[in-house]
Amino acid sequence: MNIIGLDYGSSQVKMTYLKSKVLTGAKSLPRETFTSENTPALINEFLDECEIGLEDVNLFALTGVGSTVIGDELMGIRTVKINEFAALAEGSIMLSGLERGLIASVGTGSAFVLANSKEDFRHIGGSGVGGGTLMGLAKAFLNVNTPEEFASLLEKGDLSKVDLTIGDINQGSSLSMLSAKVTSANFGKVTPDAKAEDFALGLYNMVCQTIGMLAVFALRDSDIKDVIVAGQTVSFPRAEELFELFHSMFDLRFHILTHCTYAVSMGAALLAENM
Repeated sequence: MNIIGLDYGSSQVKMTYLKSKVLTGAKSLPRETFTSENTPALINEFLDECEIGLEDVNLFALTGVGSTVIGDELMGIRTVKINEFAALAEGSIMLSGLERGLIASVGTGSAFVLANSKEDFRHIGGSGVGGGTLMGLAKAFLNVNTPEEFASLLEKGDLSKVDLTIGDINQGSSLSMLSAKVTSANFGKVTPDAKAEDFALGLYNMVCQTIGMLAVFALRDSDIKDVIVAGQTVSFPRAEELFELFHSMFDLRFHILTHCTYAVSMGAALLAENM
């Protein structure tokens, strides 16, 4: 089957095209562009990029907070509604190649799903800290308005110009189990020569560390040791570097998905295959 997955998030709509369960195309657009008037044009543009026609689409799989306003048909093609957490579990487990794990979905905010398998999962909570936090602070303090501009900045940042570490307060040495590289205070050591790119990386580090520590707390009494990180926010440069510290500090493995932005959209399309 040819299925288009549409994940209507708070700030972005993620589209994926799955042909016989294989990802063949993907695209993300700002949520505000998807009005009732121009949705058909945007979908047709996506189909053109995937080199297929609307007549080749068997089904639309819809998920996310904004999908409830769409009826049983879209552009004359049947739609099915997929639970967002079920789609997250399906897509994340499939993309990671793991059998189970804690899934941290870092979108506008963050959600955590504990999955013993694609079918056995539960939503255990979330946080208002996520990509919305990141871009809101970047706009307010750095006059940065797009994810692309922010990504370009943080790639050149230096955390030592903004963050206070254990090494800073312990004469360059570790403290008990805490590495000298561990952040003691986000933005606790802003140097006079700190630049916009340093602040950008500091903001990103603060968000990634919040997600990382919430994952650590969530798995404190669990035998699960894998954290699957999904969502557009972790597609920025240096995400793996920032999560790497959790590998050495805790007995956990953080896996940032290759198609992290599209885990939910892909999961919805996969679940719709048999509906």
